[in-house]
Amino acid sequence: MIDAPTIELGSGPQYIRCELSQPYWEILRYLPTAVVVDTGVFRGTFATNVWVDEWLAIRDVFTGLNAQVGQDAEARCSFGDEVDVSLSIRLTRLGHLALRVEIHLNEVDSALHFWIDADQTYLPLWIQQIDEALAQLSVS
Repeated sequence: MIDAPTIELGSGPQYIRCELSQPYWEILRYLPTAVVVDTGVFRGTFATNVWVDEWLAIRDVFTGLNAQVGQDAEARCSFGDEVDVSLSIRLTRLGHLALRVEIHLNEVDSALHFWIDADQTYLPLWIQQIDEALAQLSVS
């Protein structure tokens, strides 16, 4: 059995991991996605659907930040259908990378916010994970 294509944004005990499934046959670029979140204090899982174009936009954001290493930079991106996952990223000129994850459930008044602290070396790894996950599903 082949492992599900996975994109994990994290450092240390905090992470958000997205396990992508094959797209629906009638909507080829719409990926069922299981999302696992660990804040170091809370751990949970939820399901959503993510468009391939959302992953490509996130990849573009990470690529843009990677090109700005050595400078202060900020960016935002988001993904998800039934659940809105927003990522706010701050890169310092010294290479510190702070990723704020905000998760909002669209059908109930519920939200989760947490930080992932990393450094600039994580950006190419996250870009590579997106590339490999989409290539494994043959949807990039």
